[in-house]
Amino acid sequence: MVPKTEHNWRHPHLKQLFNFMLMYIGSSPYAAPAVLSQLIYVQMGLGFHFVEGGINIARGMLKLLVELGVEVRTNSDVIEGN
Repeated sequence: MVPKTEHNWRHPHLKQLFNFMLMYIGSSPYAAPAVLSQLIYVQMGLGFHFVEGGINIARGMLKLLVELGVEVRTNSDVIEGN
């Protein structure tokens, strides 16, 4: 992706912005494919979408799991995962 941002943007802040978006999702801007730039277009061109009170979705899921008798552990180290 870096070669594309270097080619398409002159201002260093714009280059940083587009490379940062890739790092934000966990990719290296040096190794990320250019197709990931579509994520930037979706966010900046179409706008950000979110659920109002979105954290309440996770809280509701936790409440339901507890009601169903599921043991939920937080602030715990993960030793192994299936």
